[in-house]
Amino acid sequence: MTKDRIKELEKDFQKLEYQNENSHSTTINIDNESNVTDFLKEIDLIRLDIDKIDELIQEVKQIHSAMLEPRTNSNLGQELDDKNEEIKNSSYEVSIKLKKMEQAKQNCDDHDKTNAQWRVKESQIFVLTRRFRDTMVAYNQETMSHRDRCKSVIVRELEISGNRKTNDELEDILESGFPGTFNLSILVDTQKAKQSLDAIEARHLDIIKLEKSIKELYNMFQDLAILVTDQGEMIDSIEHNVSKAVDYVERGKRDVGTAQQYAKKSFKRKVCIIIILATSFLLILLILLIGYFTHKRIIGK
Repeated sequence: MTKDRIKELEKDFQKLEYQNENSHSTTINIDNESNVTDFLKEIDLIRLDIDKIDELIQEVKQIHSAMLEPRTNSNLGQELDDKNEEIKNSSYEVSIKLKKMEQAKQNCDDHDKTNAQWRVKESQIFVLTRRFRDTMVAYNQETMSHRDRCKSVIVRELEISGNRKTNDELEDILESGFPGTFNLSILVDTQKAKQSLDAIEARHLDIIKLEKSIKELYNMFQDLAILVTDQGEMIDSIEHNVSKAVDYVERGKRDVGTAQQYAKKSFKRKVCIIIILATSFLLILLILLIGYFTHKRIIGK
């Protein structure tokens, strides 16, 4: 029985086992100063690829909704297959690119891993990997939700045909049905019930395709074993350090402002003291001069 693979996917993300021993593709050298520009360009391209996958997922959601309407376009099935295939191909491309970057990061010398530039590149890879994980988990959730909706349609159509089934019985039927068809003709014996058979078979075909898509998605993440949880701890640490740095900057600005205010006050005090001293000196000098001339005048008489 196909189960929701989200928890299993998230568990796989914690393994950090980017192993590609049979890959002969060129490794991206991210530790070389001259390749920083190329690295940033590659990051932007991967980000655009993930944006594209996000858009495709939204289109898949719209097709899923349209397929469950009473009157559906006969081309929707093919259109959905095309979108799912495009998502699968794009997700594999993104996974391979991230895998190359992770390999290049692991191949760096220990000395290079202490440099700030390397840590920035590492955080870029981590953030992008986590976003890709979130995107693919969202795709998995939509796929599982559509499977449940298709299952609800089948339950309703079975009830119309007079065949009530428990959830476990229905799951057994879905799992044991012949590929591409829902072998329920033995369960329906009225003309009205047979009219529901087409809807049941269509939804069963959808479920078969969905289960195939889910398995392919799960296998992809198993093969890649993309780490996000442990990487997330590194990102959180980096974000914490950045936040602390911002706090230090803001505190520094406040301290500088306070120091400037103290400097202004100190300068004013110094000016006042100088003025007072100068005034006192002039007064003393004036008193001495007056005393001198007064004394001289008295002696002259």
